[in-house]
Amino acid sequence: MTLVKVDRFVLPADEPRIAAYLFERLLAPHNLRERLRRSALVSVPVLAPRLPLQSLNGQEPALEMVTAMLGELLSGTPLEGRSVRWLLVEDYAGNGRERLVLFLFTAGETSPAAVVKLRRSGVAGNPLQREEEALRFLADRLPAALRSSVPRVIAWREISGIEALMMSALPGVSAYVEMQGLLAPGRAVRRHFAAAAEWLARFHAATSASHGDFWARNLLVGPDGRAAVVDWEHFREDAPPHEDLFHFPLTYGLNYPWERWRRLPPDEAFRCTFLEDNRVSRAVASYLARYAAVAGVDSADLRRLFDVYLETRPESGLPWAEFRSLLGRAGRSVFSG
Repeated sequence: MTLVKVDRFVLPADEPRIAAYLFERLLAPHNLRERLRRSALVSVPVLAPRLPLQSLNGQEPALEMVTAMLGELLSGTPLEGRSVRWLLVEDYAGNGRERLVLFLFTAGETSPAAVVKLRRSGVAGNPLQREEEALRFLADRLPAALRSSVPRVIAWREISGIEALMMSALPGVSAYVEMQGLLAPGRAVRRHFAAAAEWLARFHAATSASHGDFWARNLLVGPDGRAAVVDWEHFREDAPPHEDLFHFPLTYGLNYPWERWRRLPPDEAFRCTFLEDNRVSRAVASYLARYAAVAGVDSADLRRLFDVYLETRPESGLPWAEFRSLLGRAGRSVFSG
């Protein structure tokens, strides 16, 4: 199979449907370099063994490793014996927790049939095992209306020192990809926050738990405005729901492209997101009001809970004290109504 490499993605050179999925669902559209590579995608084939992807097991190139384990990975699953093509993502999580993500496509399909996460065995905290346990926990407890918004575990395997978690693929486009567009239109921002508020309120009502990393990259929004949510390795049964509720708008504001080629400093992004009047802050105010209404929470309590959230954040390089000070001095905020 002849493959091409686009940034940290590898895909078959002769599969326009998989290339379309990559550029429409996974790559931020403002990245000019990637847009240029897209136009030349099929004309610059590269043989698989030469692609410089990381080795998870320290012994063989990632592509050779994936090819060697694919048959065993598919064994006993609905994909066994079927013609499968794939898109490979090199994903750096930091702290020695690098992973590969494999999107598996069956013949003629334009969306993946399954997603596989691959990590080296023995990684501190066992993130893939935690995610598998979280998804199985949720499968037993979520109401029927929410089950399709969370991946379903297909298989978990350990093969030659590599852990593999295969899950059902979910529809929708990452809110992070959409928000990084050149114009980041206001209607996309409103869709993201409306979908997030509705989903979070129903999820918290059903579980009294926390996703643990609920931000734009992990929120998929479909054309009908419905949400699906991925990456459950930080799921906690004992975390207060407001962890998710406030993490989403905070990280959205810190990643929103307020100006074309740079991000604002954290304190300015915080001011834009929570204290000023603009497309994002209006969406945040509507998001909080909608969450309160669906969840049956007293909206007057949200401002107090936000202050608690900021006060109890662990050190992470962000100016939490400055955020609290800005909020305390502000004449208006998204909580003003």
